[in-house]
Amino acid sequence: MHVGGRRAQPLAVSVQCGNCRTWREATITHVDAVDFRARLTRQHEAIARELEGLDRARMGEQGDAFIAALRDGTIVPADFAR
Repeated sequence: MHVGGRRAQPLAVSVQCGNCRTWREATITHVDAVDFRARLTRQHEAIARELEGLDRARMGEQGDAFIAALRDGTIVPADFAR
């Protein structure tokens, strides 16, 4: 096998199934490893963006609930006194 005009050695990797946690050994090319890493990075970034959006929404809801509790007297300043 050749990559970029050079002979490339196959890479032995251990992979784990995210669902059942089963491990297996695989042999891949350097090109496959680079492609996999790029795909993994894109997927990780998409998950991180989604998580950030969910976290912002949750914080907004909690903030709104806190403000409402202050307004209706459910929470009073004395609740925060030591």
